[in-house]
Amino acid sequence: MQKLKKSKSIFMVMAMMLMFMGGFVTASIWMQRDTEQKISSYEVKAAEMQEAGPVADAAEKETQMDVSLDIAEDLLKEMPDKPLLREYARKGEEEYGDSSLENTINDINASEVGGAREAIIRVCEEAGIDVKTATVKDLTAEQIAEIDQAVYEVSDHPKD
Repeated sequence: MQKLKKSKSIFMVMAMMLMFMGGFVTASIWMQRDTEQKISSYEVKAAEMQEAGPVADAAEKETQMDVSLDIAEDLLKEMPDKPLLREYARKGEEEYGDSSLENTINDINASEVGGAREAIIRVCEEAGIDVKTATVKDLTAEQIAEIDQAVYEVSDHPKD
């Protein structure tokens, strides 16, 4: 009776292993087909772009302003309640990249010179926003993009 239980357990373990192996094989075959389809679609797109020539490339290229607007929208979602200037960040957090809009914009642009502070103050003065009490959500995406553009222009980033 005990031999029967042992052999039954062994068969159950073997059956489960076979099921798992079958699942892995099926998943790997599916993933390989999916990858092959993606590669072929990329090859088709690349061929179409070559046929279209450089005019299509230029039209599809994202401009620096588009990049700045994307960054601005992300910042509005991710850090709406952060202060605009580093000096108004919570005590002990002044040095962190996401403690203020000033730090974040300077970090994004890898700016040794900085420049975000001046750009933020200028944009706020033009819009009548109190820079001391305002937070990121008090700016529009376009205003944040304008700040980012100003810092990008004075940064060491290569310009197109």
